[in-house]
Amino acid sequence: SVVPTATAQPTATTTPPPLQPTSTPIAGCTYYLSKTGKDSNPGTTLATAWATFNRAWRDLQPGQTLCIGDGTYTDVIQPNVRNGEPGKPITIRALNDGAVTIDGQGVRIPVRLGENYGSNGPIGNWFVVEGIVARNGTIANYRIEHGNNNVLRRISAYDASPDENSHSISIVWSDNNLVEDFIAAGTGRYMVDIFTGTGNTVRRGLAMWQRWDGRHFCGVSWPNGDNVGVYNSSDSTVENVIAYGRALTGIFIQANDDAAVANNNQVLGSMALLQGADYDGAYWTYGTGQRQPTSRPGPITNPYGEPCPDNVTQWSWGGHRTGLSLYGQGTLQDNVFRDVVSADNVGVGFQALQPYSAGVKSGNVVERATIYGNGSSIEPWERAQGGNVYVGMNGVTVRTDGAQIGRYVDRQRQAGPVWEMQGRALAELGVDVAALWKRYGGVE
Repeated sequence: SVVPTATAQPTATTTPPPLQPTSTPIAGCTYYLSKTGKDSNPGTTLATAWATFNRAWRDLQPGQTLCIGDGTYTDVIQPNVRNGEPGKPITIRALNDGAVTIDGQGVRIPVRLGENYGSNGPIGNWFVVEGIVARNGTIANYRIEHGNNNVLRRISAYDASPDENSHSISIVWSDNNLVEDFIAAGTGRYMVDIFTGTGNTVRRGLAMWQRWDGRHFCGVSWPNGDNVGVYNSSDSTVENVIAYGRALTGIFIQANDDAAVANNNQVLGSMALLQGADYDGAYWTYGTGQRQPTSRPGPITNPYGEPCPDNVTQWSWGGHRTGLSLYGQGTLQDNVFRDVVSADNVGVGFQALQPYSAGVKSGNVVERATIYGNGSSIEPWERAQGGNVYVGMNGVTVRTDGAQIGRYVDRQRQAGPVWEMQGRALAELGVDVAALWKRYGGVE
């Protein structure tokens, strides 16, 4: 099948013209930072803005907002003085949505909350980050690590490290965080990873994995790259997310250690399209030109041990290039995939697979699912159940009774759009995401 491809030129943008420096405070802004600012300024208007985030952290208090003027910054967003408070988060937002870029230049994490153990202790709770583009990060473009109750809203993340164990948007060892209205695309091992946390939510997003070389990480075989992962985590929610193209897995829930637990996670109103295929539907060879890659990209300089040029994923193992996946030997209970579409993936559309079973498997449900056009390159044992679904685990019920795609918020159906970043996706990425929702999900 052929799907909407990247447009050569953006056809629309919602970015307004740049705001000119003014000595009049702008509604909703407490302090300001700009490319022309000075840390000796008072920071109370755009014309008297600060220059650095470290200067801003000194004064920003719970309930206040730092507004950022247009431009590309190499100074990273990593609060290190104080947290926000319940009902009084500290907000960092672009004055113009999408017109502020934080560039990690391949040596820094552009936006990082938590895991800051300076004289003020760990700082990463009760923050809101809005309207920012983050790119060229190391292990992440956005990373919440030991940080709780944060919101990342109307953000985009491009090109985390192609060689480290990197995630474009990473929520690790953290609870009750929300990422909504987002784009995660380009290089990185995962586009979105929720690892060992509870109560985290990602909604209304595009995950568009494109490449990962893994030359500095031998912990997994190669090719290896996923769009959205809920990894050894519970009570996580994925709502109205598209996992689009090329990856080994579109959206997965996983408990991949004997003692790991992944319970009560829900994937709602979401779509996994074209895993293992290019965006025009052609078979994807992971840059090798070989239907079965035979060697990893090199040179490999593995800081954790010996190089691993021969650690290559074999398609004969099965379970690869799959749309939706429930996987692992740990405990997997009461996980739900509802109102989901899995289409045109090279592997199976939905799999429930375990290497062996050390934990309890029960109450896992796929319902109101549309699963079709999958399985163009799968093993005979996967095809035995029809090619679109493979269940090799107890405690799983699959009903392919047709997705009813619609807007989900906090696990409830609501009126409203499933996608709110159309202008940004066209302007930044050249991808018509609304056309994907219409073609595969039947929604405008």
